[in-house]
Amino acid sequence: MAKRISISSAEAQEGAAADLVALLQSVTSDGRISNDEIRALHRWIRENQDCGLPSLPLLKDTIESICADGRVSDEERVELATVIERVLPPDLRAIAKQRRRLESLARRERERAEQQAAAAQAALRTPSFDFDFLVAGVAYEGRSNITACMQDDQPVFLIRDRRNTFSQNAIEVRTAEGFQIGYVPEDQAVDLAPLLDDGYRHIARVKKMWQGRSHLIPVILAEIYPPDTRNMDAVREEEVPARRALGASPPRVPSTNSRRSCLIPMLALATVFVAAIYFVNVLL
Repeated sequence: MAKRISISSAEAQEGAAADLVALLQSVTSDGRISNDEIRALHRWIRENQDCGLPSLPLLKDTIESICADGRVSDEERVELATVIERVLPPDLRAIAKQRRRLESLARRERERAEQQAAAAQAALRTPSFDFDFLVAGVAYEGRSNITACMQDDQPVFLIRDRRNTFSQNAIEVRTAEGFQIGYVPEDQAVDLAPLLDDGYRHIARVKKMWQGRSHLIPVILAEIYPPDTRNMDAVREEEVPARRALGASPPRVPSTNSRRSCLIPMLALATVFVAAIYFVNVLL
């Protein structure tokens, strides 16, 4: 016949049994057993191990087992709580079980809320939309002189051209120096323009340079972020570089595959310089 380890209601009225029941009620009062409560219970058991209560060896073995690796998991806390419930008198046992169930539900709700909050924070750091397009209008107004010296991964900026008489969705594409290199194509601008008008931010870069029939055309990858994004690299409209006239000398940044249009003037100048030195030496 199995030995009874639970404390009866009568036994719980006096002596060591009453002290143990009071301690177990305190440990289970909030439905979760803390590390301090585990240590306090273990200490009481060691100090009263000769009191003759049949439940003490089981409690002691359970505590020492779950604490053996120096860390008590949630599953091990439940294991200890289950043993404690077996020791408590029946009326108090039902109360302890109910508290544990309520705490389990509350913990799951907390975890779900934390996951939702983390997902919301992550969403504020990730783009809501992506746009991938060839810049339109590069061939006009000397813009190809700028794109001839652009390179992959170069940052660019998007800004609405609300005075444009040809399109109510017009969006300029500018370099970091403020030179306009063209526009977002109309078929994509119709979706992107309302987002920029609503305060959405962006991070845009040159995905690659595409060789057209007569000039290089940037392919742009634009990531669009919500107005309240936590991504501090995302650009607001007021942070876009001011527009510079194309007549101003643009900074030339040759790419690793050497744009011919950038090299030709340099080669011509070098040829003239070498010829001048040659003729000076001949005359002397």
